[in-house]
Amino acid sequence: MAAAVSVPGVAGASTQTTPHCGSNIVCWYHGINFTRGADAWTPIASGDCLSFAEKGAGVGESAGNGSDYPARFWSNGNCTGISKIVNPQTENPNLGFQAFSLGGI
Repeated sequence: MAAAVSVPGVAGASTQTTPHCGSNIVCWYHGINFTRGADAWTPIASGDCLSFAEKGAGVGESAGNGSDYPARFWSNGNCTGISKIVNPQTENPNLGFQAFSLGGI
């Protein structure tokens, strides 16, 4: 099971990170351009879904992926609706919607 993790300062992170997420972390910020606070989680397994509300996390409008696995952000809390993939070691400053869940690919 994945665990909640804190978001930057990225202390102790390996060299594989994005500017806003540490190594092996998928993070999302509540505003575009990595603003308004953040939440993070370890990568989600293929076929699994993480509902932000069920974990007490806020919605995402921008995201980073410091892991080695693609992450799919969804507009609904049950990994349905509009989605956007954030590839490994990349970021997206504006998902184009409010994400309410994160799924594995």
